[in-house]
Amino acid sequence: MSKRVSDMLAYIEERGAEPTFQLFALAVTIDAGGQVEGQKWVAPISQVQFDANSSECLLHIEDGEPPINRSRLNAARVTLADVLSMISPANREYAVCTAQEAHLDDARVRIDTPIIGFGENPEERRYFVVVLGDRDRP
Repeated sequence: MSKRVSDMLAYIEERGAEPTFQLFALAVTIDAGGQVEGQKWVAPISQVQFDANSSECLLHIEDGEPPINRSRLNAARVTLADVLSMISPANREYAVCTAQEAHLDDARVRIDTPIIGFGENPEERRYFVVVLGDRDRP
């Protein structure tokens, strides 16, 4: 069910998404039949990282702010062009995940969530990577 960089490239090419589209994570809930039943949160991607040790493309989201907030949605800093410029033959089969840093007690941890799909909103020039929304906030 999780997606790879090659899946993301195929979707972008198939849909003709513009390189200037801003990149966001969209968390959804899915019913027992596998259909999307609702949206949990939307958060801008703030950084892209390719991790050769874990073979992952990490799309970093920021923690702490209310997830669906117009000023936050307008603050996305990463575009499709940024991601596309970093893709090479060596990382096309990497898994794509959102990555979020969190504080637990005295430790700092990174929570990686696999991408399950893609989408776009051409009117708002936004491209989405879709994750399962098991939390109320990113």
